[in-house]
Amino acid sequence: MTAEQFEECLKALSIQFNDYFNEMAPAIVGSVAVEYYKGRFDAQGWDGQGWPRAKRLTNPKNYHIITKGARKGQEVALPKAGNPLTLVGTGLLRHSIEVKESNSEHVVIWTNPSSFESTEPYGRVHNEGLRAGRGAGFIMPKRQFMGYTEELGDMIMERLEEELQKAIKN
Repeated sequence: MTAEQFEECLKALSIQFNDYFNEMAPAIVGSVAVEYYKGRFDAQGWDGQGWPRAKRLTNPKNYHIITKGARKGQEVALPKAGNPLTLVGTGLLRHSIEVKESNSEHVVIWTNPSSFESTEPYGRVHNEGLRAGRGAGFIMPKRQFMGYTEELGDMIMERLEEELQKAIKN
């Protein structure tokens, strides 16, 4: 479903079930979107495309070879610092995703800046691939985790239909 089709579908349903869409639907949309965005950290990608790997994860010098804790006779390569997955080290970015505002007109989801010790737009830098303050000319690789995808639109519509069916039965 395209973004335009999604919008038309919502408008048609809103005429039919005004109260439902003014009160429950925005909360459902926000909940599904937040869940979807947080899931991008497990998927390590956006809309079917994987994120660029962090340079620290592509250089073998950044790994320890250990045997303690591994099966007998085996070795395990662990990163010297951080998590082997991108953007999941502390979990701050993933956990900062929340609904900022929700009403019958729109739903705003953001990465809450109070979750970070920095005043920099941390989430936006990663999501859009912006200058990151690591020296002149450094641009953070884009690792999108928020925005619209057809998959998200389909998930929202499915959930809205499920909840609407429940409301109709009651």
